[in-house]
Amino acid sequence: MPLDENSVLGTEKDGTRNHVYCRFCYSDGQFTHPGMTLDEMKEHLLKLMKPSDMTEEQMEEHLAGLKYLRRWLDDEEDGAH
Repeated sequence: MPLDENSVLGTEKDGTRNHVYCRFCYSDGQFTHPGMTLDEMKEHLLKLMKPSDMTEEQMEEHLAGLKYLRRWLDDEEDGAH
């Protein structure tokens, strides 16, 4: 998900904006769906993005970057996914 507007940025416990994760993934200093797998998160975000004016290709491009977020890299190292 593009993080180009404050309205989509996640938040820390003190209310400051997190510039790594979107509000659908990260809120109040924690992940919104901590047990969700990478594939489940992709499906979840795809549903949220469909009503937007993005093309299917644009949505897929944004979702492709999820696997590089520390959240998923840490899980891969732990063997969780």
